[in-house]
Amino acid sequence: MLGSKEWDVEKEFIFKDGGIIIAAHPDLIHKKTGVIGEIKTSTKMIKQPCPNNINQLKSYITILSALGYNVPYGKLLYIVLSANPEEYFVEFTVIVSEQEKKVILEKLIGDAAELEYGIDSRNAALVKHSMMDRNFYGYGGVNYLCQSCPFIKTCLRFQKENQEIDDGEELYYQLLFGEKKTPTAGGC
Repeated sequence: MLGSKEWDVEKEFIFKDGGIIIAAHPDLIHKKTGVIGEIKTSTKMIKQPCPNNINQLKSYITILSALGYNVPYGKLLYIVLSANPEEYFVEFTVIVSEQEKKVILEKLIGDAAELEYGIDSRNAALVKHSMMDRNFYGYGGVNYLCQSCPFIKTCLRFQKENQEIDDGEELYYQLLFGEKKTPTAGGC
């Protein structure tokens, strides 16, 4: 039962390393077992988990482990919203080794430090962009990370100057984010 004594639902966990702060908001945590659950939706049948969903869950497992929680594994649960799916629920187990947790934590800290420095410097060129990284694309062909990025307009100019995007892609992102539209949930 969600929100019961057995589950933490969308609870915020804060990891700090020096001046770096990383927040995690897992969908579910079973208090007794420590298993993290992430719920996703899709309008198509899921045969394999989306790489960005796996990375998100691995990051949550890593952060909570670094905070001293015993997290043996995580579960990705996809709810399939199509009219006649083969299955309505598809589940995947995600396990992170201790060695992989170290690598993930170092990357999370480095990425957070880089982003903080770029924001503080007000210079998008200092931050690695992921606009064209297909691992973060949802339905509609849009990188969902861009919708909350403070650098979206600067990033578009920077990428256009470096010929990483063309006029059509730039216009698409400007229209999409200029009107505050958000990508549809549940895509890989």
